Amino acid sequence: MKRLAIVAISFVATLIGVRFAVVGIEKWMLRDPQRLPPAWQIRLQAGQMSQPIVADDELGFLVPDNALTEVMTGDFSFTRTTGAHGFPNSGPWPDRADIVFLGDSLLLGEGVGVQNGLVARIDALLGDETVLNLANPGAGAERQHRIYLRFGTPLLPRLVVASLYLASDLENDRHFHAWLA
Repeated sequence: MKRLAIVAISFVATLIGVRFAVVGIEKWMLRDPQRLPPAWQIRLQAGQMSQPIVADDELGFLVPDNALTEVMTGDFSFTRTTGAHGFPNSGPWPDRADIVFLGDSLLLGEGVGVQNGLVARIDALLGDETVLNLANPGAGAERQHRIYLRFGTPLLPRLVVASLYLASDLENDRHFHAWLA
């Protein structure tokens, strides 16, 4: 009986030691995202998202296009909508855009849906202008620029509005730069 108790205590102590080692290694790796394999970096950057992502060799990830996802929390519910190329637009992809918005989750319409988000409200106020939302979760300035080069420049916009949320975008860019490296 004594041996069994010693074995059980040793086993539990080993499990606790392994857990502490894993947590320590994880914290060490997260301090410098370049220590993480690229697939983990992308997962980490998109980790807060409750929707699937599509890997992209240049941008890290995009959101799937033409998706409808019902989101329900204790506080609110809404339908997350993506249009062409996975961006939060409800209409068809335009041949030209007068105004292109770049941003992160703040411009996605999270919690209110695409039709009630900031970009849609501005679009409704402007009326005749063609407005396109190129927001992507976790997109700091570097990713926004790359998104604009691929998806925005062919539309020849007259105005580009880049939205920065400095509390997270600097960290998002640090992770994106590590992924690029």
